[in-house]
Amino acid sequence: MLETPVYDMDAAETSALLSECIGEEIWAQDRQLILAAHFATLYPPDTLPRAGSTRLAMVGERAVRLGGPGTPLVAEFAPDELAPEIGMSIYQATCLMADAQDLQYRFPGLWQLVLRGEAPGPTVRSVARKTRELSKAQALEIDRHLADKVLAIPRGRFETLLDAAILRVDAAAVKKRIEAAARERFVKTSQSTEYGIKGVYAKLDAPDAIGLDATVDRLADILMSSPRPIPGVAYRNARTREEWRATALGLLRNPLLASKILVEHAQPDLFEDYVSTFEPDPRSLAVPDAPADTVTEAPHDQPDPELRPDDADELPVYEPVEVQPVPDNAPVTLPDDHLDSGRVQRRQLALETLLRAIDPMKLLCPTTLYFHVSEEDWATGGSAVVRSEQAGPVLLDQLRTWFGSGSKIIVKPVIDVARSIPVDAYEIPDPMREIMHLRSPASVFPYSTNLSRNKDLDHTIPYARGGPTEPDDLGPLGRREHRFRTHGRVSLRQPEPGRWVWRTRFGRVLITTSAGTIDLGRGSFGAGVWQAAVQSRRTVGTAA
Repeated sequence: MLETPVYDMDAAETSALLSECIGEEIWAQDRQLILAAHFATLYPPDTLPRAGSTRLAMVGERAVRLGGPGTPLVAEFAPDELAPEIGMSIYQATCLMADAQDLQYRFPGLWQLVLRGEAPGPTVRSVARKTRELSKAQALEIDRHLADKVLAIPRGRFETLLDAAILRVDAAAVKKRIEAAARERFVKTSQSTEYGIKGVYAKLDAPDAIGLDATVDRLADILMSSPRPIPGVAYRNARTREEWRATALGLLRNPLLASKILVEHAQPDLFEDYVSTFEPDPRSLAVPDAPADTVTEAPHDQPDPELRPDDADELPVYEPVEVQPVPDNAPVTLPDDHLDSGRVQRRQLALETLLRAIDPMKLLCPTTLYFHVSEEDWATGGSAVVRSEQAGPVLLDQLRTWFGSGSKIIVKPVIDVARSIPVDAYEIPDPMREIMHLRSPASVFPYSTNLSRNKDLDHTIPYARGGPTEPDDLGPLGRREHRFRTHGRVSLRQPEPGRWVWRTRFGRVLITTSAGTIDLGRGSFGAGVWQAAVQSRRTVGTAA
């Protein structure tokens, strides 16, 4: 608590106190690293088999190296046991311990700053993370060059020096790193969504990235300058150039529509130049020896300008062109001015007709989206909050905007998660997996951030030979979490469907539900809840 109320402070006092708070924050970050490094020393691998030395299926816990070369091996489940004690996911705790070990054993200069509580946590942890693949000797050289600079320059400039130092000490491996970088190309979307907007991240070869950026720019220019809305484009009230660029990038999900817009902009008269050639000369179609007044004009094969792609079934039918077989050794020739004019006309007409007949919407890659909304929220109308598995929470009105144009929607039957038929087998059928994900989209491990559909389904109520297996007896876990639950020192009880009670080796009791994690601590209250949880269900896991 502040000794002096904030509203009584002047600018100098406020800035001084804020500076003090930032110093305390840095000291707290460094203490976390010190304690994480010490925690790792409490988990020596002893006789544990080293990771990779034997088949995973035949062992439980293994000896692993969390940090880079030169850091000691530790017991695999050390970060797993730490995570629920400090309110982190297993992945976060693993990263914390790995960074701490790297700094302690590979960067002595930076580690001294950590011990004094002066090293900005995010900056020095970035050093550990970026250099993890380097040898210990290379890490020591970087430490000698940069340890005295981490406090003197801003993080952005320090990161630039760090990148340069990595290249300098690892020059012999630069070529290999370039080749390896090609294996690290990716395109992915962010897991989190903010107000219905999702991030798209990619690593491409430089020419591809530059070319893609130019294509997005060109499409954005066309969309911005178009005097009227282009059919099939979801504009979504774009205003700034960056918004138009985002719209243009989203347009690439329909490559034919994007190509059509680019072609029509670059060659607006692509087909107009040939319109006159589509009209056959009536005299060439006159019936032989017929009187002049009986000559009938052949129907024009000019395509109807009002014809839409959806009217493909109403397109005029053209007579097929007989194609004679060509010998394998026949020379390849390109069409020229001497080609039969009728064939040229039909070819051009067929080309235009084909393009008119193609429905760009049919080229969209099918995507299954899951939206969850309660009956009460649905009744509120456009302000209803809808939860999307892929896009997070959005308003119903925003959902209508997304799919108002440029989309073809197929509504699938809603799965009743309350109705699931048990199976007399240990294996879990796909329909039951789907129901489990809809009921419990997040991992049930304490503080887990795993929302993937590729989770394991743990039999949280032990499977009895002959069954049944049903959703009420299952709990979704990430693979690493599942291994720790199976082989580590942690216990689990499930007193009722949707409630999982965990107890760590240190006696901490935590409850996980669809609402998140509730930490009951290590005291008597948590112990009482743990005992009560066993009354209606069987205990799962190692006794704690």
